Amino acid sequence: MLFERESMDLRLLDVIYWQEETPESRTKHRKFDALSLRLESDASFDTGGITVKMRNHDLAFVPSGCGYTRHCTVDKMIVIHFIMDPPAPDTKVQVIRGLDYDTVYPLFRKALTEWTEKKPGYYYRATSLLYRIFGEIYRKFEPQETSMKSLVVRAISLMKVELRDPACSVGWIAKRLNVSEAYLRRLFHQELGQSPKQYLTGLRLQRARDLLNAGYDPISVISEKVGFTDPKNFATAYKKYFGYPPSAQSYARTEF
Repeated sequence: MLFERESMDLRLLDVIYWQEETPESRTKHRKFDALSLRLESDASFDTGGITVKMRNHDLAFVPSGCGYTRHCTVDKMIVIHFIMDPPAPDTKVQVIRGLDYDTVYPLFRKALTEWTEKKPGYYYRATSLLYRIFGEIYRKFEPQETSMKSLVVRAISLMKVELRDPACSVGWIAKRLNVSEAYLRRLFHQELGQSPKQYLTGLRLQRARDLLNAGYDPISVISEKVGFTDPKNFATAYKKYFGYPPSAQSYARTEF
């Protein structure tokens, strides 16, 4: 799930005001992500066999690779286009409700102003506003973890504390919680849509990226610090997760 992530890189592409004026429009699969704040909307999206309805003040996240058909009589919004690294874990439209509009709207509006006026340093200021918007979204979703089944919360806590230990595995965590591995896997799939092994691996690799960015340790040492016993396995997992090998992390940073 997108908003279960603790960190990601965001490359801003543009910020626009958009008003849909046709009753039905189709958008093909795009190679970038979009986050939009609905100022006024009665739109509905048909995507992947489901219908997603929008309301005034809703946020919508449309990941790259997601095509949809939109129906509306009014759809006014501020849209931010960007590229997310690592990519969103699925290609479904997500609707975000319950945020404080009086907090979020000024951030979108300021980002639009910065992008439109293009004064010196506008890109960095607009990018910082995008991160602040994500910060508000995470603030909204922060209580979600406490609403999970308590075993999942406890399992995640153990992962974060023990991830550098190679012995920290699904079996080890299940034993610490006095449950079966099968039961723990079922809970993770129900609550997070992924296995505990996938979640643990994600935590390890995100921590590895932080260490690589710091630039103090060689890859072999970093692989050990995040619980991998074999640097080759680490490199394979890293490339699968981020799309490039750990040796290219410094180059990947300069692209954003």
